[in-house]
Amino acid sequence: MFEQTVETSGSPHVVVTEALRDLIVRVSDEEQVSLRLRGSGEHATLEQEDDKVTVSVHSDCFLTCPTDTTLTIESVQGTLKVRGIQGTVTVDQVYGEGSFDFTGPTKIEKVFGNLDAHDIVGDLEVKTVMGNARVRRIDGATSLESISGNLRAGGLGGAVSVKEIGGNCRIRDVESPLTLGRLSGNLRANGLIGGLEAEKIGGSVRLGPPFSAGATYRLTTDGNLRVYIPENSNLDISLQASGRINSRVPGLEFEGQEGGMKGVLGTGEATLEANVGGNITLRPVDLAEETGEEFELEIEADLEGLGAAIEARIAEAMTEVETRLDESLGRIDSDRIRRRVEYATDQALRATERATKRAHREAERAAERARLRAERAERRWQRVSGMPKHKPKARPQISDDERLRVLKMVEEGKITPEQAAELLAALEGR
Repeated sequence: MFEQTVETSGSPHVVVTEALRDLIVRVSDEEQVSLRLRGSGEHATLEQEDDKVTVSVHSDCFLTCPTDTTLTIESVQGTLKVRGIQGTVTVDQVYGEGSFDFTGPTKIEKVFGNLDAHDIVGDLEVKTVMGNARVRRIDGATSLESISGNLRAGGLGGAVSVKEIGGNCRIRDVESPLTLGRLSGNLRANGLIGGLEAEKIGGSVRLGPPFSAGATYRLTTDGNLRVYIPENSNLDISLQASGRINSRVPGLEFEGQEGGMKGVLGTGEATLEANVGGNITLRPVDLAEETGEEFELEIEADLEGLGAAIEARIAEAMTEVETRLDESLGRIDSDRIRRRVEYATDQALRATERATKRAHREAERAAERARLRAERAERRWQRVSGMPKHKPKARPQISDDERLRVLKMVEEGKITPEQAAELLAALEGR
């Protein structure tokens, strides 16, 4: 284990020119920059000039800096995790996965793996993500240029601009206008307070409330469009569709106009304009609740909470193991034994983290499959039996402690991820 520390001010500029493996950056209350890695000093360089610290590492590295550090990272060959840095964070290349949370304004050029960014105090600007992206709770503006995989986003305070998404997009709770360029897959969105401008969507669209007064919701899609409209909405609607237009919204009547259909609800203070290659379905929110069709994003929120619990448990376990490792290695004199123990422990930690991530993904997929099977079975029964569609009873609430107990059983190998999903569903009354 190699460590090196230099004294700085409370707001230094730290530059990482290259990290050939994983890099973790955390904050410290001390006015200093500390470098820690497994290996000898020949695997790292740390140079200081005034209040600028330049770092280069060739093995897994743990870097601590003052909270108000300005952080510049040029290249990381492995995974990058940055947490708590309140100065500006600038990143050029990450060849693994990138994780940024509780940071200041963040600018990222390219991530070859997945991106996870949340609780950013300031703007978030991302040029390219080759994998999937999750973006949550951004105080400032959010600019995403190219996402090759899927995008999940929510809790965005400033204006949001996304130029290109190769997969699907699920987005909610956006206070300012949302602009989408080209989306190859499906779009599911609600809580778009500032409106929507979607240039081209290749798949289907599900759009939920609210429809804010003065806001415009304009989109073009090759697939189908389904819109959920609350009672007493004030909405000016203009629709064009290659397929059918079906409305079950009380009080909404359409008339033909310029090759499409037009209708008004209430005073028409919000505007909905859609050009659709498939069918258009308009439904009241109450009916959507009865049929179980609308609020898939609520299930997603539950899974996000489960994911956060898993990540917290992993971080806690990793910290405890590393602390115990340091204490044990301090009592060992043989360099050879130290290196062997360090290597074996590193491999075990990596294997544990991979296994837990796999368990989390399997639990998510199993829960989603179970929910979809239940919905399909209920709809088939209603069609065959002719039974009326009753509003489902309120589901019992499951506490965080109960979730963590189920999670612990998965981690200990007592139950499989599929069994965990079924147990969580049973606790929630599904």
